[in-house]
Amino acid sequence: MLFLAQFERFGFSNFLADKPNILTTIGIENVASKTLMQHKMRQNHEQLKRELVSEIHELLAIMVNCRT
Repeated sequence: MLFLAQFERFGFSNFLADKPNILTTIGIENVASKTLMQHKMRQNHEQLKRELVSEIHELLAIMVNCRT
């Protein structure tokens, strides 16, 4: 008991009580960051798909013109 009383005297017990809240906050921030990153990746993916389709159409047009 004397050992724990020393930590309480220096305020460490309050710090340890707040630790779960700190970890929860960090977890929420990480989830928000991950969600934002996934959203940006989806946007980039959709943009790349549109560009690829456009380039494929250009190549097909060139191939058709070469045959005639």
